[in-house]
Amino acid sequence: INYKNQTIELLKLKRELSYETVNLNFYLGLPLLQETKLKSVTLETEKEFLNPDEFYQLQDIQNKLLLNDLQYKINKTQFYPSISTYGNIGTGYSTNNKDYSASNTPVIPYDKQITNNAYQGIGFSLNIPIFNKGEYYKSQQIYTIVKAEQEQLLENKKQEIEKKKIETQLQRRVFEESLTIQNAIATDKETIYKATQMLYFEGKIRLSEVETVETDYNNFIQMLQDIQIELFKLNALKLSN
Repeated sequence: INYKNQTIELLKLKRELSYETVNLNFYLGLPLLQETKLKSVTLETEKEFLNPDEFYQLQDIQNKLLLNDLQYKINKTQFYPSISTYGNIGTGYSTNNKDYSASNTPVIPYDKQITNNAYQGIGFSLNIPIFNKGEYYKSQQIYTIVKAEQEQLLENKKQEIEKKKIETQLQRRVFEESLTIQNAIATDKETIYKATQMLYFEGKIRLSEVETVETDYNNFIQMLQDIQIELFKLNALKLSN
């Protein structure tokens, strides 16, 4: 009965494994029914890597800092003195086409009036924003406040990520140390289980006693596998640098 119950539990685990494998293949873009297997990963260094969410959060704050700097530089140009030049050129045509510079005021020929009446000019304009000092001071203060706010957010986010790194490293260390001890216990429980089977075959104990030891051993192995899965998740986790 105990063996059959364990078989039922095994079938449930296989079904769950099949579902998780299909789900994993879906996210990896692999054929859904492919037999994908995972292996434990051990980081060789203490360096961690950003997960996508944390990476984009940091990048967003850094982009806002950069945009704030650029916008401030653009706004400053509005308060600088500026100089501009302009020019014009034209000509005239008139029926009063007498040339008074010549004797007896002869008539200027119509075909020469365009060139004769040509004129041109050039000018300069200087703009000094004398009355914009209040706006310049306001823009400077807003820039300083926004920059300080974004820098503080960036520093807080970095500290949050650093805290998460340390917590992950401590958690991984605890799991590794616990797993070493639990593996030793599992070996001892396996020895006890085999010894109990031998005693049963020799007719010295009842079957119920063997089943009790077997159930305890299997439950412990399941718990051990749960620890291994959690350690696998931590080793596969990529935080940031």
